[in-house]
Amino acid sequence: MKRIFPMVGIALAFVILQGCGTAELERTPYGQDEVRWEGFIKSNYTGWDSPQSVPPSAMDEPLSSADLPALPPLPEISTVPVPPPPAPAETYTVSKGDTLWSISKKFYGKGGNWQVILDANKDKLPDPNKLKAGTVISIPPKP
Repeated sequence: MKRIFPMVGIALAFVILQGCGTAELERTPYGQDEVRWEGFIKSNYTGWDSPQSVPPSAMDEPLSSADLPALPPLPEISTVPVPPPPAPAETYTVSKGDTLWSISKKFYGKGGNWQVILDANKDKLPDPNKLKAGTVISIPPKP
């Protein structure tokens, strides 16, 4: 029994090495996905060639700089203006008797914008009808 395992291992290695020859892989036809990707790459990346197999004899020859293709020049980078960051929100400490309507009227000039304040503070205000004194809320910029 001890002699069988090494023989099986050697036989398995032989089968694997014989079955995975690179010549076999090179003749394998492309599947549907590979054909679609090849078409996509050729249509969107002009000038790109798929990698080719290197013959074993070429592996022994040293490369020279004349063998390497010249790189294309880098494209110029256009400078796109970056939009300014949003204005920082103010903070307000809720006082006894405050409502979202009164806070909106104080900061925005009209109470109808109370929903903007609620949306910015949903994590701090579980019930918009019951504001707790001392809660610090953020007041977004005027809509």
